[in-house]
Amino acid sequence: MTNKPIKQEIRPEISGNQNNQRLTIECAIVRIMKKKQKLKHAILVAEIIDAVKERFAPPTALIKQCLESLIERAYVKRTEEIDEYEYIA
Repeated sequence: MTNKPIKQEIRPEISGNQNNQRLTIECAIVRIMKKKQKLKHAILVAEIIDAVKERFAPPTALIKQCLESLIERAYVKRTEEIDEYEYIA
């Protein structure tokens, strides 16, 4: 029997954790926006934080990245008002 060294890769674990957080935040955004249809930015961020607070404390920068990602993928769009989002069915 030969003992093979076990690789411990820390980076994929960290990025995997961040990816899980990102998916959790995106799911929360879609659920909230589906329910409310239109929301102001500050209210949406507060509801996202409230929705995921039992799992982790999301940084606002990550929330912004997730919102931008959902806008690019056409789940959410900005309305004519500066700080308001609308759900796209």
